[in-house]
Amino acid sequence: MHEGQSEETEKTIALAQSWARVRGDRKVGTKHILLALIFDEGLAGRALAARHVYIDPVVAANRRLDDIYEAAAFKTIRFTDDCMLMFKLAYSMAAEMGSQAVEPEHLLLALLAIDKADVGALKILESIGVGVEELRITAEQLIKAGHLTSRSGAPA
Repeated sequence: MHEGQSEETEKTIALAQSWARVRGDRKVGTKHILLALIFDEGLAGRALAARHVYIDPVVAANRRLDDIYEAAAFKTIRFTDDCMLMFKLAYSMAAEMGSQAVEPEHLLLALLAIDKADVGALKILESIGVGVEELRITAEQLIKAGHLTSRSGAPA
């Protein structure tokens, strides 16, 4: 595990890397992180589900995923500049929120905070009718309401 990242964040990043490999992409981008966050069992996954962000519409919104099961795998997957920016924002947000590690919900909030029109994940969300600002508000409300549960399902 990388220093400053929770086990769940490591799993999310590993899943994003797998999505990139399966698609035949040489870099992990924000759209791969979005795909991985959909499977998060914590706050990030719940926030996405609350805004009706599910795997099928996201996959359908990204035409390059059509051949997902036929793509070649690569040994080394690098991260895009937007993805690196998202990681930096997530670390800052985790620290500001008093968290000892970056959690998937920090990745989601950081992804939604990127202020660039050409970010892959944000384009996908918009193309399936999910407002980025509304999703951000939903995620923040879940945090403030104390709905964050431990990975075992018990209240935190």
